[in-house]
Amino acid sequence: MDLRFDEADLVEKLASLDERKVAAFAVVCAERLVRSGMEFADRSSTAGILANASEAIWQAIEVGDLRVVVSLEGQLLDVMPSEDDDGSFGAAVIEDACAALIYTARSLHEQAAQNAAWSARRAYETADRYASQLINATEYTDAAELQILSHPVVQQELRRQARDLGATIAVMREANKGEAVLTVL
Repeated sequence: MDLRFDEADLVEKLASLDERKVAAFAVVCAERLVRSGMEFADRSSTAGILANASEAIWQAIEVGDLRVVVSLEGQLLDVMPSEDDDGSFGAAVIEDACAALIYTARSLHEQAAQNAAWSARRAYETADRYASQLINATEYTDAAELQILSHPVVQQELRRQARDLGATIAVMREANKGEAVLTVL
């Protein structure tokens, strides 16, 4: 059975988690895009900004200091390809990487679950776009959409997202074992 991207279900599952764990899920999705985007970044400054933004988000998650992510959105918007750019697959991947990092940074301070889901959606959409190129889809009929969804590239990304979400939930479950609201000494 093929996995599907279900944003509403993902938001619901993420909403049950601590905001830092939600951001951790979002950043691992974004980092897959960052690594892919670096393959296409023709300017070293773009690659550097993507890598630095990812690292800054991890620091904010670990330390809980949001000041390190305040300037990220502007920096990422500055290197994000515009609609006037060449419209290439590489430009789209870099745009998705920038957007996913912006959503991840936002997840640290507003609408955590929704922003994290948008980060995951960008990773899914990049896999979807790549699969459509691999199968030479020119028209997006129901049959073509099914073929794209079933493509190993798309299924691999969806499995990774399920794995990452499961690992985040497992970490919370393990950390919560043995804890009680009231502890009698």
